[in-house]
Amino acid sequence: GLDIDFDTVANAAARALKIDSEQTTGVIAEINGDALTTGTALDFSADALTTGNVISIGVDDCLTSGKIIAIDHNDAATDPGVAPKGISYYFDKDGTIGDGVTSGYTALEVNMADAATNHANSTVTMIGVDVDIDSASNQGSNTNIGVDVKVTDATSNYGIVIQTDDDSATSAD
Repeated sequence: GLDIDFDTVANAAARALKIDSEQTTGVIAEINGDALTTGTALDFSADALTTGNVISIGVDDCLTSGKIIAIDHNDAATDPGVAPKGISYYFDKDGTIGDGVTSGYTALEVNMADAATNHANSTVTMIGVDVDIDSASNQGSNTNIGVDVKVTDATSNYGIVIQTDDDSATSAD
Protein backbone atom coordinates (compact mmCIF):
# COMPACT_ATOMS: atom_id res chain seq x y z
CA GLY A 1 0.00 0.00 0.00
CA LEU A 2 0.87 3.66 0.11
CA ASP A 3 2.46 5.07 3.26
CA ILE A 4 3.16 8.80 3.56
CA ASP A 5 5.37 9.79 6.50
CA PHE A 6 5.44 13.60 6.39
CA ASP A 7 7.48 15.16 9.20
CA THR A 8 8.07 18.75 8.08
CA VAL A 9 7.79 21.57 10.60
CA ALA A 10 9.32 24.20 8.34
CA ASN A 11 6.12 25.37 6.68
CA ALA A 12 2.86 25.85 8.59
CA ALA A 13 0.88 25.67 5.33
CA ALA A 14 2.52 22.44 4.17
CA ARG A 15 0.35 19.44 3.34
CA ALA A 16 1.17 15.77 3.02
CA LEU A 17 -1.35 15.04 0.26
CA LYS A 18 -3.36 17.19 -2.12
CA ILE A 19 -5.54 16.01 -4.95
CA ASP A 20 -6.46 18.78 -7.39
CA SER A 21 -8.95 17.56 -9.96
CA GLU A 22 -10.50 19.62 -12.72
CA GLN A 23 -12.96 16.88 -13.74
CA THR A 24 -16.64 17.86 -13.81
CA THR A 25 -18.20 14.41 -13.26
CA GLY A 26 -17.19 11.17 -11.60
CA VAL A 27 -15.42 10.41 -8.32
CA ILE A 28 -12.23 12.21 -7.31
CA ALA A 29 -11.20 9.86 -4.50
CA GLU A 30 -12.63 6.47 -3.62
CA ILE A 31 -11.91 4.09 -0.78
CA ASN A 32 -13.25 0.56 -1.17
CA GLY A 33 -13.08 -1.50 1.99
CA ASP A 34 -15.80 -4.01 1.15
CA ALA A 35 -13.76 -6.96 2.44
CA LEU A 36 -13.16 -5.32 5.86
CA THR A 37 -15.09 -7.21 8.55
CA THR A 38 -13.58 -5.66 11.69
CA GLY A 39 -11.56 -2.52 12.24
CA THR A 40 -11.99 0.97 10.80
CA ALA A 41 -12.21 1.91 7.12
CA LEU A 42 -11.17 5.53 7.63
CA ASP A 43 -9.42 6.83 10.74
CA PHE A 44 -8.59 10.44 11.64
CA SER A 45 -6.42 11.43 14.58
CA ALA A 46 -5.71 15.06 15.44
CA ASP A 47 -5.06 14.99 19.18
CA ALA A 48 -2.91 18.16 19.17
CA LEU A 49 -5.43 20.27 17.20
CA THR A 50 -6.52 23.25 19.32
CA THR A 51 -8.10 25.45 16.63
CA GLY A 52 -9.39 24.54 13.21
CA ASN A 53 -11.36 21.50 12.08
CA VAL A 54 -10.60 17.80 11.92
CA ILE A 55 -12.82 17.60 8.84
CA SER A 56 -13.78 20.68 6.85
CA ILE A 57 -16.27 20.50 3.99
CA GLY A 58 -16.88 23.60 1.91
CA VAL A 59 -19.71 23.84 -0.60
CA ASP A 60 -20.55 27.40 -1.61
CA ASP A 61 -23.53 28.39 -3.78
CA CYS A 62 -23.36 25.38 -6.08
CA LEU A 63 -25.43 22.47 -4.73
CA THR A 64 -28.83 22.40 -6.43
CA SER A 65 -29.74 18.82 -5.51
CA GLY A 66 -28.06 16.03 -3.61
CA LYS A 67 -26.56 16.15 -0.14
CA ILE A 68 -23.37 17.43 1.47
CA ILE A 69 -23.01 14.07 3.24
CA ALA A 70 -25.02 11.08 2.05
CA ILE A 71 -25.08 7.94 4.16
CA ASP A 72 -26.97 4.89 2.91
CA HIS A 73 -27.05 2.39 5.77
CA ASN A 74 -28.99 -0.80 5.12
CA ASP A 75 -28.97 -3.46 7.81
CA ALA A 76 -30.66 -6.84 7.42
CA ALA A 77 -29.05 -8.46 10.47
CA THR A 78 -31.45 -10.60 12.50
CA ASP A 79 -29.10 -12.18 15.05
CA PRO A 80 -30.07 -11.84 18.73
CA GLY A 81 -28.52 -8.82 20.39
CA VAL A 82 -27.95 -6.85 17.17
CA ALA A 83 -27.98 -3.11 18.01
CA PRO A 84 -26.17 -1.05 15.36
CA LYS A 85 -26.11 2.74 15.48
CA GLY A 86 -26.27 4.86 12.32
CA ILE A 87 -24.19 7.67 13.79
CA SER A 88 -22.64 7.59 17.25
CA TYR A 89 -21.13 10.78 18.62
CA TYR A 90 -19.60 10.75 22.08
CA PHE A 91 -18.47 14.08 23.51
CA ASP A 92 -16.65 13.78 26.82
CA LYS A 93 -15.77 17.06 28.57
CA ASP A 94 -13.09 15.75 30.87
CA GLY A 95 -11.24 18.94 31.84
CA THR A 96 -11.85 20.68 35.16
CA ILE A 97 -12.95 24.28 34.69
CA GLY A 98 -11.16 26.72 36.99
CA ASP A 99 -12.59 29.21 39.46
CA GLY A 100 -14.31 32.13 37.71
CA VAL A 101 -13.99 30.56 34.24
CA THR A 102 -17.11 30.34 32.09
CA SER A 103 -17.18 27.65 29.39
CA GLY A 104 -19.85 26.56 26.95
CA TYR A 105 -19.99 23.26 25.07
CA THR A 106 -22.33 22.24 22.26
CA ALA A 107 -22.46 18.63 21.06
CA LEU A 108 -24.49 19.30 17.93
CA GLU A 109 -25.31 22.65 16.37
CA VAL A 110 -27.65 23.20 13.46
CA ASN A 111 -27.57 26.75 12.12
CA MET A 112 -29.70 27.38 9.06
CA ALA A 113 -30.32 30.86 7.70
CA ASP A 114 -32.21 32.16 4.69
CA ALA A 115 -29.95 35.11 3.92
CA ALA A 116 -31.79 36.22 0.78
CA THR A 117 -34.83 38.40 0.22
CA ASN A 118 -37.25 36.07 -1.49
CA HIS A 119 -39.85 37.03 -4.09
CA ALA A 120 -43.29 37.80 -2.68
CA ASN A 121 -44.79 34.85 -4.63
CA SER A 122 -42.13 32.33 -3.60
CA THR A 123 -42.54 29.49 -1.10
CA VAL A 124 -39.60 28.50 1.09
CA THR A 125 -39.64 25.84 3.78
CA MET A 126 -36.63 25.37 6.07
CA ILE A 127 -36.45 22.39 8.42
CA GLY A 128 -33.65 22.27 10.99
CA VAL A 129 -34.15 18.63 11.99
CA ASP A 130 -36.53 16.18 10.33
CA VAL A 131 -37.03 12.85 12.12
CA ASP A 132 -39.09 10.09 10.51
CA ILE A 133 -39.34 6.71 12.21
CA ASP A 134 -41.59 4.08 10.67
CA SER A 135 -41.96 0.38 11.40
CA ALA A 136 -43.23 -1.89 8.63
CA SER A 137 -44.75 -4.24 11.20
CA ASN A 138 -46.50 -3.75 14.51
CA GLN A 139 -46.31 -7.44 15.44
CA GLY A 140 -44.33 -8.42 18.50
CA SER A 141 -43.10 -5.66 20.74
CA ASN A 142 -42.12 -2.56 18.74
CA THR A 143 -41.31 0.86 20.13
CA ASN A 144 -40.57 3.94 18.05
CA ILE A 145 -39.08 6.97 19.83
CA GLY A 146 -38.65 10.17 17.84
CA VAL A 147 -36.51 12.00 20.38
CA ASP A 148 -35.28 10.59 23.69
CA VAL A 149 -33.86 13.31 25.93
CA LYS A 150 -32.25 12.64 29.31
CA VAL A 151 -30.75 15.63 31.11
CA THR A 152 -29.50 15.05 34.65
CA ASP A 153 -27.11 15.98 37.46
CA ALA A 154 -26.59 19.71 36.78
CA THR A 155 -27.71 22.52 39.07
CA SER A 156 -30.28 23.38 36.37
CA ASN A 157 -31.63 20.76 33.93
CA TYR A 158 -33.79 21.55 30.90
CA GLY A 159 -35.05 18.76 28.66
CA ILE A 160 -36.14 21.03 25.82
CA VAL A 161 -35.97 24.80 25.55
CA ILE A 162 -37.99 26.29 22.71
CA GLN A 163 -37.83 29.95 21.83
CA THR A 164 -39.94 31.07 18.88
CA ASP A 165 -39.85 34.59 17.47
CA ASP A 166 -42.38 35.19 14.74
CA ASP A 167 -42.06 38.73 13.46
CA SER A 168 -43.80 38.07 10.16
CA ALA A 169 -46.44 40.69 9.33
CA THR A 170 -48.78 37.94 8.12
CA SER A 171 -48.49 35.81 11.25
CA ALA A 172 -51.58 35.08 13.32
CA ASP A 173 -49.66 35.78 16.55
